Amino acid sequence: MIYRRKITTKQHENGKRPQPDKDQRDLVETSNSFRVLDQCNENDAETNNLNVVDEPSDIDLDDDGKAEKRNVNTEGASTPGLEGHHESHVPIDRLTKVCNSVFPCWMWTSNGHVCDRGTHIILGWDPGITQVMVVMAKDQVIHCLVTMLNSGCKFFVSCFYAANNYIQRRQLWRDLGMHKGFVRNYPWVLMGDFNTSLRLEESTNGSSTITITMREFHECVNDLNMEDVNYTGLQFTWNQRPHVGSKPKPFKFSNYVAHHNDFIQTVVDGWAKDVEGHMMFKVVKRLRMLKKPIRRLIWLKGNLHARVVKLRKELEIAQAELDKTPDSLNLRMNESLKLMEYKEAILEEECFLKQKSKVEWLHVGDSNCSYFHKVVKGRVHRNHIHAISDQNDNIVEGATVCDVFVRHYELFLGTANICNMLNDPGTLFSARINTTKANHMVRPVTNEEVKAAIFDIGDDKATGPDGYSLAFFKNAWDVVGNDVCSAIKAFFSNSQLLTEINHTIIALLPKNQHPGKVNDYRSISCCNVLYKCISKIITNRITPCLEDIVYENQYAFIPGRRISDNILLTQELMQNYHLDRGIPRCAFKVDI
Repeated sequence: MIYRRKITTKQHENGKRPQPDKDQRDLVETSNSFRVLDQCNENDAETNNLNVVDEPSDIDLDDDGKAEKRNVNTEGASTPGLEGHHESHVPIDRLTKVCNSVFPCWMWTSNGHVCDRGTHIILGWDPGITQVMVVMAKDQVIHCLVTMLNSGCKFFVSCFYAANNYIQRRQLWRDLGMHKGFVRNYPWVLMGDFNTSLRLEESTNGSSTITITMREFHECVNDLNMEDVNYTGLQFTWNQRPHVGSKPKPFKFSNYVAHHNDFIQTVVDGWAKDVEGHMMFKVVKRLRMLKKPIRRLIWLKGNLHARVVKLRKELEIAQAELDKTPDSLNLRMNESLKLMEYKEAILEEECFLKQKSKVEWLHVGDSNCSYFHKVVKGRVHRNHIHAISDQNDNIVEGATVCDVFVRHYELFLGTANICNMLNDPGTLFSARINTTKANHMVRPVTNEEVKAAIFDIGDDKATGPDGYSLAFFKNAWDVVGNDVCSAIKAFFSNSQLLTEINHTIIALLPKNQHPGKVNDYRSISCCNVLYKCISKIITNRITPCLEDIVYENQYAFIPGRRISDNILLTQELMQNYHLDRGIPRCAFKVDI
């Protein structure tokens, strides 16, 4: 918003100040305020524009996955956030470097020295055109006197970055009233982000009535005798949301990237980096370093859905041109290339949606993108828990829903009880496996066994905190296989598991179609691939011995047995129990 001192002070008959005609106001183009920076050295802009956002090296661009723990410096100039706090994009210690990069030909100043947290306002100007003298700098405004060198014209400019809380903005309105006496009759321009609007039509959402924030802002503008400068261009030019409380999207490996032409070479380059430490640490470290180049591959693919639509249109155009001139060899080649690109994009889109939909029974057939897309939409809808009833039937909504689950599982799983030790645990177990099978279970783990466990798990299984799926390890096995085998064999030899491998994501699965209580959800752990492989190896070794130690009447979770067999057997035994004739009979339901 830009406001200037009203030109006329003539009073209207009704006591109100007349507003100048809309056509008579000066026009201000609503566009990028820093477009003049494009005149600076283009090479400097390309090499330094990434410095404005201080992203830690552990975080990269992303489309999906769990974020690594990061230490993000939130001190700098950015959008006001909730409760008056400011999220920062430029750390204070990098302010000079960033400003010199953004304003290579300009001079600049900021209000970082008067802000509690970071720099809220950065002001730059061309010293060959204007001369700027800072009169006063506060946490929400910088007052300065601007002199045009070619004409000698002087005027005051106040640059704003108002607080998000209207109570804090009241101090700003009072300071402007005091600064009015200092400006006196000089031209005065107010510009910046006031974090409120003067009229209802200036915002696309919000209240349909004038709020207290708008009323206070309107009173301040009238008291300062200012007018709103007219504009050309788009009316609504700002749609960014404050980033306070938002987290970067965690890394998640998309299986279609494994078919990228540069995938293997990317893994080779990342895996060749030297890492010191034991083998399991090397694997974890290299997987972390690979996230950035893999994100790059995902970013290069762009929006898969938009790419399919674009290639479909290009293919239709190519086929239409070929239909007009069927003898053209160049058009035939172009149509073949477009058809190949379109089929590749269709397969990538289907692979991406299949991974997100978690549909495992559908393996082959025609393109199932529409079906997968509907499944994904349904999963997204079900994954949001808007309200829940706790154990006392109290309905909780909003951000406090997660606290209900935390309290429930703290009582359910985290309560410590006193346990009495058994005098002779051996008396509880009468069935035992023989020595030969016991020794076979603890035999050394081989590379073939690790590879078989990895390739026996489905590609579309849920990923763990590191974001890597089984498809990554299977497609890059020639590069990462030896190190993965060495890391897993090291666990079976020294019984030590790295903390990063042991981390899991706790997910809640609904037990019914309409869950409304905490007990309607069951928790599962989404583990990393190395953890899954270790568990798979242990399971494969235990499974052949279960028949020797589990009684025949126990049917659940045993290969070759079904829990429904006991139910059918019970139905046969109870077939004539409802008849009155015959000898007296009774039955006890103990455990089926």
